[in-house]
Amino acid sequence: YMDGLDIKRIELESFPLFALEKLTPAQIESIEKIYAEYLADIEKNSRSNFATGSVFQQSGAKIYKIGRSKHLADALDDLIGEHYGLDAAQIEYLKTFEQEFRLSD
Repeated sequence: YMDGLDIKRIELESFPLFALEKLTPAQIESIEKIYAEYLADIEKNSRSNFATGSVFQQSGAKIYKIGRSKHLADALDDLIGEHYGLDAAQIEYLKTFEQEFRLSD
């Protein structure tokens, strides 16, 4: 049984790893560039939800609106999907899988 939240070692070991040694320097640069943009974008679209009770206490969380960065996640899916040998229809399926959940605020 998999709860969709916690990943178990056996699940990782059964998944084919991304073969970095097969990537060209240009492909690596493209992935790194888009990933850096993605990280910056999710930070830009986040908000802090902190409440301060005193000088020494702070509680709350940072809330990320990941759906607002979907265009960059899609660009990464395009690059990585090609590397895994997926065709355009398979990549599109991944990009739209559970889209209503992934884009919800």
